[in-house]
Amino acid sequence: MKLKDIKIGSRLWTAFGTLIVIMVAIFSLAFYTITTLSSNMHNIEVNRMPDLIDFSKMDCERMTIRSQTLEVFMYGNESNATQSGFANVLEKRNKSWKVVDKHWANILNRPRQSEKGRELIAQLKGEYDDWRTIYVDLDGLIKALSQTTDNEEKNQLMAKYDETYHRMVPISDKMGKTFVAALENNLSNTNDMIAKNEKQSVSARVVIIISMLTALLFTIIVSLLITNSITKPLAKGVQFAESLSNGDLTVELDVNQKDEIGVLAYSLKEMTNKLKEVIENIISGADNIADASMQMSATSQQMSQGASEQASSTEEVSSSMEEMTSNILQNADNALQTEKISTVALDGVNKVGKASEQSLTSIKEIAQKITIINDIAFQTNILALNAAVEAARAGEQGKGFAVVAAEVRKLAERSKIAADEIGILSKTSVDVTEGAGKLMTDLAPEIQKTAKLVQEIAAASQEQNNGAEQINSAIQQLNSVTQQNAASAEELASSSEELAGQAEQLKEIVSFFKTGNVSQSGKTDKKSYHHAAIQTKTASAQKAKSQMNQGSPKGARLNMFHETESDNRFEKI
Repeated sequence: MKLKDIKIGSRLWTAFGTLIVIMVAIFSLAFYTITTLSSNMHNIEVNRMPDLIDFSKMDCERMTIRSQTLEVFMYGNESNATQSGFANVLEKRNKSWKVVDKHWANILNRPRQSEKGRELIAQLKGEYDDWRTIYVDLDGLIKALSQTTDNEEKNQLMAKYDETYHRMVPISDKMGKTFVAALENNLSNTNDMIAKNEKQSVSARVVIIISMLTALLFTIIVSLLITNSITKPLAKGVQFAESLSNGDLTVELDVNQKDEIGVLAYSLKEMTNKLKEVIENIISGADNIADASMQMSATSQQMSQGASEQASSTEEVSSSMEEMTSNILQNADNALQTEKISTVALDGVNKVGKASEQSLTSIKEIAQKITIINDIAFQTNILALNAAVEAARAGEQGKGFAVVAAEVRKLAERSKIAADEIGILSKTSVDVTEGAGKLMTDLAPEIQKTAKLVQEIAAASQEQNNGAEQINSAIQQLNSVTQQNAASAEELASSSEELAGQAEQLKEIVSFFKTGNVSQSGKTDKKSYHHAAIQTKTASAQKAKSQMNQGSPKGARLNMFHETESDNRFEKI
């Protein structure tokens, strides 16, 4: 497993754990060395040095006792020697024996670590016993000398003392040599122990220094490895974050490891991919919004133009309907005049015979024409209903109203033709009536009927007038709706322009991010095309609005004498 694939916590725990183990080993070695040195020094202090002191004291007291032994000879050779001198020697001897016993007990009670030391102690013990035994005899002689007053006995005691002394000297000298050997052995062991301590101390220092250097080198190497394994990917991460802060989403984070930094790098990569996807979706959405706004603008332009044309056509139809209404009223007036003429001609009806028959024929024809006028009135009512339906539908398309207007124009033409024919026939009836003279008297009932029919024509004309007024009112409402549609189309165009501007602004904001997608190019061309479409649409809308706001309608002249394709299509309905 590579170092970069190990968790940072595990790396740190391993590194510091190893360092702690090394430091514990170093401290353990140092503690062991110090403990060993302390134990050795304690052994020297507790055993070696007191042993040297005891041996030195013992040998010193041996020589002191020996000098005390020689001091007896000094008192024995004096002629005037007194007992107090021997007693004094004996007193000092007792003190010396106390010192000897103390140090000898210490020597015997102290454990021996070397075989040679134990052999020397065993040898010294035998020599000491011999030495103490002979000194018991010497001390007994000194005690006897301190108690005798007889010179002869004194001389005998001194002779015996001298002989015992000479036996003691080699024993004492031998024990002294053994003391020296024990001291030298003790000193040698002490020096060896000190040298061993120094050697152990030097070895411990070397081992500790090497261990410290090893730990230091290990720490440096591990620190460099761990630092590089952390700082290098972090530096890449920082550079990656800086690129992201500059909007560059195409940058790659080249960190391939499985630790916490690797997990963070993977998360950053996923975040960048998601962010790139979101930005691309935003750019695509902004493009779609811009395209939709352009299409909406074009549609609004078409709606505005259609509304303008529809409003203009509505104004023309309204003007034509007013003219048709005027014609219908004129027909009603003509019918009233005809009624008056018929009343005047009633006096001469009886005088006209043949002429009355012709008048009757004419009146029948007039009745047929009146039937046509009635049909026209009926069709006009149906047409008014169709016009209302088409006016309701004009809010969406406004295309079907032209057919209705054409049918209205056709009915108006028929009404005019019928009215003209009625006028001609009425004139013929007047001429025939004048020519017939008195024959008109016989035709009085028919003339009365004619007058009644003329009244019905007038009533029908009035009904046509009412229907035309209703149609005109419906057309005015249709005109109002058309103008509202035009205003709505203009507002829709303005809204689409604002929406397109916001979409472009959103694209400019999002263009800060670089996703590496070529769809970000071509933004200027689309924007220019969009502004051109908006300007064209705005100009068209303003033109339509100016046309709708004109004060006087242009109107239209209705040709009621010629049938059109719309007339034929209406008849099929």
